[in-house]
Amino acid sequence: MTVDRHGSDRKGWFPLRPSGQRLLAILAAVVCAMLMPIPVSAQDSGSGASYITPFPDNDVYRLQVFGDSIAEGLLSGIVETFAGDTRLQVQRSRHALGGILRNEFIDEVQTIDSNLSRTPMHIVLVMVGLYDRYPWRPQGGNRRVPVGSDEWKAEYARRVDRLMKIFKARNAALYWVGLPIMRRPEFSDDAQMINEIVRERAYVNGQKFIDLFSQFADEKGVFNAYGPEIDGKIRLLREADGIHFTQVGNRKLAHFVERDLRRDITQARSDRAVPLAGTEVEQKRVRQMRMQAEASAAPKGGGPQVKDAKGPTATDPVVATTAKGASRITSADAASGEVRADNSRITVKVANAGGKEEAIAIDILRPALPASVVAAVTRRESSDKASQVGDSITSEISGGLTIVSSVSTSADGATVDRRRLPATQTPYYRVLVKGEQLQPKPGRADDFSWPRPEAPAVDPAMLEQLTNPSSSIRLAPAKSRRSPSPNG
Repeated sequence: MTVDRHGSDRKGWFPLRPSGQRLLAILAAVVCAMLMPIPVSAQDSGSGASYITPFPDNDVYRLQVFGDSIAEGLLSGIVETFAGDTRLQVQRSRHALGGILRNEFIDEVQTIDSNLSRTPMHIVLVMVGLYDRYPWRPQGGNRRVPVGSDEWKAEYARRVDRLMKIFKARNAALYWVGLPIMRRPEFSDDAQMINEIVRERAYVNGQKFIDLFSQFADEKGVFNAYGPEIDGKIRLLREADGIHFTQVGNRKLAHFVERDLRRDITQARSDRAVPLAGTEVEQKRVRQMRMQAEASAAPKGGGPQVKDAKGPTATDPVVATTAKGASRITSADAASGEVRADNSRITVKVANAGGKEEAIAIDILRPALPASVVAAVTRRESSDKASQVGDSITSEISGGLTIVSSVSTSADGATVDRRRLPATQTPYYRVLVKGEQLQPKPGRADDFSWPRPEAPAVDPAMLEQLTNPSSSIRLAPAKSRRSPSPNG
């Protein structure tokens, strides 16, 4: 007997408690989840491992530049740099973007969204901010928010977020190019402030920011209209206004963007081939075929040999030396997993205290590496994929020294979709962006908690040995030796 939803008794029904109803609902949800089709992870990994989509339309990447007048020079340098690259189709017209804090920004963002919906772009370059060095006037108000104030920075970051999310929603790989150093110091200070805001928002949104501020400064870190070109020659890089670039400067400006673009395109191309694991028998057969191919590709003994002063020859079955002098592992090491020692000697000519030139021999030691070390170092490396380069962070310390650190953010590579922590909770963001202090571990050098934790009790016997080492030495008593008597 049970009670229906109206409270009446019905014969032949069994009671069903609320806990039983929840259990049936959970079981029904589990059954539905099991019946749903499971997506193949190999298909998703191909598109999520690279920053640029591996499968563009017609196998050609479409690129467009967005920005103000300084972005026009970037476009000319990009067109000249990628003139012979058939993988990239650069749009010859720049999409004008006057500024982030302009009142027309909302309409410009809507126009960008509608244009990308009609003509999708795979790669987007944004260089803007030259005309944002002015107070912001909110719509419908008569007040002016000064440049660099907290309200000004918050509004600028909010608008940058909106623009980045538009490109991300349209599956366009965004490269935000920072502002360079300028002739007037107040312009350079504003450019640095804008770069910091954009760098932070790019990190949070999983986008890429290319910092150019220090790339066009001299060795003292100040503005100089002249500088080294790509080939190393000193040329005029900046215009007379101290803001825009000459044609030579535009080529150098595009060079720093080209470096990241070519690496990411190579990464996307390599991710197009999805490897299949296969059975153990197939893996063993493929491994043997790969080792045979490496053995056949190794140089034969009949060829010319290059030998160091100390070390194996270039046709040694263990270590082969390339034309640049770097050793690589051959098939013999691939089978054993070891790298044998490869020592060499070079001679450097230097001037001594008397001004005479003398030769100094330097031994280059390449110790042997066991198989366990090689496996630990190369377990995450792949020769088929391009490696990601981290962001460089410079800081000045006492004595006029500069520390340069390379930090790979979580937005690089396959970690965009698989990172465990939100971007704003990572140690990189909390310490280097927000300036927070991490919680120290107990007992570490930065742990200043009080009262101090009590030290563990020390064994008195061990304390006696530490304070008085002579007491720990116990000399065995000497046994008296008697000379044998004549009678035995």
